Amino acid sequence: VMSYPLISIVIPTYNRKNVLLETLNSIKHQEYQNWEVIVVDDGSTDGTNSFMQEECKASSQINYYLRSDFTTKKGAPVCRNLGLEKAKGDYVVFLDSDDILQKETLHNRVNSINESEDYDFLIFQGAFFTESIDDSDRLWNKFTQENDLNRFLRGDVVWQTTGPLWKRSYLINSSLRFDEEAKSSQDWEFHVHALLQNPR
Repeated sequence: VMSYPLISIVIPTYNRKNVLLETLNSIKHQEYQNWEVIVVDDGSTDGTNSFMQEECKASSQINYYLRSDFTTKKGAPVCRNLGLEKAKGDYVVFLDSDDILQKETLHNRVNSINESEDYDFLIFQGAFFTESIDDSDRLWNKFTQENDLNRFLRGDVVWQTTGPLWKRSYLINSSLRFDEEAKSSQDWEFHVHALLQNPR
């Protein structure tokens, strides 16, 4: 039986209004439409706030949280953790505010869930591009026979932030969170921690 789970898409942002627009447009044009977006703004000063207010008015699927309490740290890991707390979906995807989903992305990911619901997360491929998706010249998440954890530990980042589709209950129950102290490579650190838990 085909299921249509809610996918939560968590996007941290800071002064990226122009690229954020493209990211949101790529989500709105998905073939699969059972999603919610959670944009967590780290205190932008470039008009992101008013832009996002309009986006929220136009779609009940888009949620926006402007951080104002900076007693805790700033940074993408803090925003991703806040977004995860707000997420209601069965599954979670972490996007950066300069990422674009091809229109069949969520459809393909949900098809994979329907074939294999007992996994804690599934990994998908991505690609680098500069101006348009068509000029992509490098694939990320090339699979090999080598153990993923070993690859990560020797500095081969097997997949990046957007690669996994996480079962939200798994992230919550296993207390997996982004390290808010990490200055860079936060997704590397997060994925290593996930693999150390011997997930499915």
